[in-house]
Amino acid sequence: MEMDLRLAVAILWMIAIFAGSSIPGKDLGFITTPDYILHAGEYAVLGGLLGWWCFFNIGRASHADKPLFPWACLALSVAIGSAYGALDELHQGFVSGRCQDPRDWVSDTIGCLAGAFLVLFYIYWLRKNNGETNTSGP
Repeated sequence: MEMDLRLAVAILWMIAIFAGSSIPGKDLGFITTPDYILHAGEYAVLGGLLGWWCFFNIGRASHADKPLFPWACLALSVAIGSAYGALDELHQGFVSGRCQDPRDWVSDTIGCLAGAFLVLFYIYWLRKNNGETNTSGP
């Protein structure tokens, strides 16, 4: 079965998030950026990647006849990203010097929503301004 490049990039980013979450707390002393900013940023990228994948794979079949904003793709991208954020927080509870924090999960979810919305809105805007009604993707 052939894996879509967009999905592969999203999965690679999820692996990178998992790897970063596996670093013990004592080794993170050099980071001075507030934790919630880091969480929102890394999950904004994930949300954008998931939105990009969803729009051109799932959205293509359901919205091929008219250029609707793909609300279902936005919801799916955020649901997947938020669930992954919850699992990541659970994982951090098993890493030395790290802890599970529901506020981090909220930041993950907000970041995912922002990233997915921006990418999907940008795709929608490009297609609308180019007069395209087909979502077959680049």
